[in-house]
Amino acid sequence: MSHRAGEPADTPPIHIVGARQELGRVATSGRPRLAPHSLVQEYLNRTEHLWGIVTNGLTLRLLRNATFVRRQAYVEFDLVAILEESYFQDFAVLYRLLHRTRLPRGMASVGDCLLEKYYAHSVEQGDRVRERLRDGVEECIKKFANGFLRHLANDELRRCVSPTCTGNERISAEDLYRQLLRLVYRLLFLLVSEDRGLLSSAPIYREHYSIARLRRLLENHAAFTEYDDLWQSLRVLWKVLSDEKFAAFLKLAPLNGELFTPQALDAFTITNHDLLDSFRSLAWYQENSGSSPRRVNYAALDVEELGSVYESLLEFHPAVDHDAAGRPEFKLVFGSERKTTGSYYTPPELVNALIQSTLDPVISDRGLHQEPLSWCIRPTTWHLWHVTVTMTVHLSLGTTNGASRSAANWTQLSSTSICHASRMVPGARLRARRRSNWPRSSTTSRSPATP
Repeated sequence: MSHRAGEPADTPPIHIVGARQELGRVATSGRPRLAPHSLVQEYLNRTEHLWGIVTNGLTLRLLRNATFVRRQAYVEFDLVAILEESYFQDFAVLYRLLHRTRLPRGMASVGDCLLEKYYAHSVEQGDRVRERLRDGVEECIKKFANGFLRHLANDELRRCVSPTCTGNERISAEDLYRQLLRLVYRLLFLLVSEDRGLLSSAPIYREHYSIARLRRLLENHAAFTEYDDLWQSLRVLWKVLSDEKFAAFLKLAPLNGELFTPQALDAFTITNHDLLDSFRSLAWYQENSGSSPRRVNYAALDVEELGSVYESLLEFHPAVDHDAAGRPEFKLVFGSERKTTGSYYTPPELVNALIQSTLDPVISDRGLHQEPLSWCIRPTTWHLWHVTVTMTVHLSLGTTNGASRSAANWTQLSSTSICHASRMVPGARLRARRRSNWPRSSTTSRSPATP
């Protein structure tokens, strides 16, 4: 470390490099072996320090001790943009966040400094968002189900869920629930992908097919009609995303896997009113009944958040009840499916420890970092996907950086090496974006702890 935040040796590290040195790239000389960002991150991870700063005079990043294998956690300030374009509000954030009084005075005050209190508050807020997101997904599933069941054109669906239907066309409550889950996860996938800028930027897609337009329609009461044009446009989108020929028209990359393959529910319909009412439960959340709705930032959601939502849905047992008039109603009843099936979502801390203790020795024994990648990882169930992603990226770290495979090395990975590793997972595509392709912003947060 080039500097510290004070004279004592236990003050936070501050690493300053030349303006020509990019924070996320290794110096052309190859010394040191890590990029400036990675060097500070590894130092924090290997010592008792929690907070550190790295800058080249043009860009400044605030880092925290982190063990994330897949994503970095930092706050970045574009100093050039702040000064040249007079971003006073961003400068105020910089001053208030990085003033010396916010950093620890020494190791004794690491846990009591203002930065750590800010961080704890963001984690608590993120936990509340996750809880509300779980409730939102549950509510969304029920609204979608009952919207389909009560539509006048869905007589065939009502007949298939009726107890009197006993043939092969019978749709049980469990079958309906699985199809509803796939529908909701299609929307969640697209919400995350669009918020991160991973899908098409073509105007025709953004204005007529994207999920973002549904968000805009939520604020337009006139859009809550009894027509079904919104659902029909989504059906077109499902087809486009699974067909390479059609995807080219919207400048989209076709997606492999079963998420967008046709299912029986796609053939039925739902009104714009019921669709938007269901989608509202995904797009917005409320802290409590008296607070104003707030938009969910899906760009900051990591796979653990979505996995925790899936885990919470395992608590329920689906049921379709009928009233005296024979009208069906879909319900989610609290059950014991998760306990009887042994389905639990593994915490990321345990996943990281498990992979480092089991996969690293095998990599060392076989010399994977010196040989072409030829392994195949097959997740046995789709809720083990985050374990597979972690293993994939861990292997890509090994093939790119040799024996050094810490979380800090993520900055040195190219999108090519990550995609090379991700091909081990059949039917999956792990996307990576270079830093230069990220949206330019004078203040950029990359912390997965604050969805």
